[in-house]
Amino acid sequence: MKKILIIFALAAGLCGCSGWTEPQAKDIHSELSGPSSGYLQDLRAFKERDHKTVIVGMNACADVPTGRFQHPASIPDSVDVIYLRNLKDGLHPSLVSEIASLRADKATKVLADVDFISIADEWDALQEANESNGEPAGTEEEFRTFLENGFRKQLECCERYGLDGIMLSYNGSSSVFSITGRAAFVNTALDWLGKHQDKTVYVRGILSVLSRASGAYDIKGLFDRFSGMLYACGTEESTGNVEMAIERIIDRGEGNVPRDRFVLEVTVPTPADPAHIGLTPSEAASWTTVAYQSFDKTGICIENAQDDYFMAEKSYGSIREAIRILNL
Repeated sequence: MKKILIIFALAAGLCGCSGWTEPQAKDIHSELSGPSSGYLQDLRAFKERDHKTVIVGMNACADVPTGRFQHPASIPDSVDVIYLRNLKDGLHPSLVSEIASLRADKATKVLADVDFISIADEWDALQEANESNGEPAGTEEEFRTFLENGFRKQLECCERYGLDGIMLSYNGSSSVFSITGRAAFVNTALDWLGKHQDKTVYVRGILSVLSRASGAYDIKGLFDRFSGMLYACGTEESTGNVEMAIERIIDRGEGNVPRDRFVLEVTVPTPADPAHIGLTPSEAASWTTVAYQSFDKTGICIENAQDDYFMAEKSYGSIREAIRILNL
């Protein structure tokens, strides 16, 4: 009788669980083995076709990664380009091999960020220290040399970590030697690019200032070389105002600025401040899909992609939605 009752109880339990159990066997191995070879082949083929480019920026991690948001491989597969900031502070070896796999498997390009303002800020801090110590201010030639050495250290990261190219980030300078600074930035980059013809290059930052060469540097030579120019919308929420701002950059560039490679850069909220500022990635993607008569919209960039990992609904939710809009 006890055996009969036990069998009956088990049968009743199985019936009660029928709403949330699956009778068929699950192929656990296939779920853990990662994307199939067919999927990766299709992904690589997609990235080779003409399509709207998706770029994201994230911070480099020199120590052992402690979260998925620090891994370039966690970025959504359809992202075309990742640029890494602060590489001169180091990149963990596990991430170096991860980047190589990203290139081979998903045709994702990873770039080294070459950041003007970080080197210029180091110079300004040095000048403040000299002033406090009663030492003379640095000369214009010392400023040029200081910047060039700093830019070269950032550029060296591209080869050191086996990356695909560089992101040139010009965000101005508080120094009085502004033209000298821009010349050091552009000329150092052009010298490096002349020796690395196979490398990809994008430009971002204060484009209206950078495009005015004043004879100090070959800005047209740089612009002819790059794959895209990133315009940061900042706090701007009107796409109409963005279009007018880009038109002004083209006009002030006096023929130096190409019209066929504009990428709109936006941000996502940070975990510390969930309020969104400026256009959202979805709004930028929708804007990018609509043709415009004065210039070509070739893609979008999400400047702080690592923060989108912490989306409450889904990791990288804003980026994924933007990709969906672009790929319609």
